[in-house]
Amino acid sequence: MRRRRAGRTGWSLIALAVVTALAIPACGSSKKSASTTTTTPADGLIQAGVTAGDHGNTAAAIADYRAALKANPLSNIAYYDLGVIYQQKGDATDARTSYQKAILINPTYKSALFNLAILDTPTEPATAVSLYTQLLGLNANDSNVLFNLGLLLRQTGQTVQGNADLAKAIKINPALASRVPATTTTTPAQTTSTTKP
Repeated sequence: MRRRRAGRTGWSLIALAVVTALAIPACGSSKKSASTTTTTPADGLIQAGVTAGDHGNTAAAIADYRAALKANPLSNIAYYDLGVIYQQKGDATDARTSYQKAILINPTYKSALFNLAILDTPTEPATAVSLYTQLLGLNANDSNVLFNLGLLLRQTGQTVQGNADLAKAIKINPALASRVPATTTTTPAQTTSTTKP
């Protein structure tokens, strides 16, 4: 799951049981950078939630993120991190709601858009395609987005475009070639490319 924010580094990964088991999950971080000089009470609570989550204490993490949202109801980061915790717990409904609130606050929040697309892939593939397309509008060369979109399009019968997106993803990041399901292996030479964010 992508946990990438401005001024933060690191990663967190969740293996999701989605239609495409090989979809690239988002990852990112919650560690503050050395350049962060001002903090608010909400920032401290968010960091406490990250620490609790990193130690497997999801109940404390949820409590910290909720407290951060009381301190700053417009914290897209707190909503996003809350969504990550819910997604890790397998609570797709609350994760989806949290990501949607983060996106309402910041419509170009890539990590929230990406994780929401992953959640929507098994049950709402058309919505997931729309979210991946929106992400491509923000960065047309995001290999992870192209890869997930390509797999999803192929699963929904849009093989030509799916192969094109997979080919472009692999051209950008050749390591992704090993993640294409063996029964539907696509190489860049076999498909045409499309643009992706």
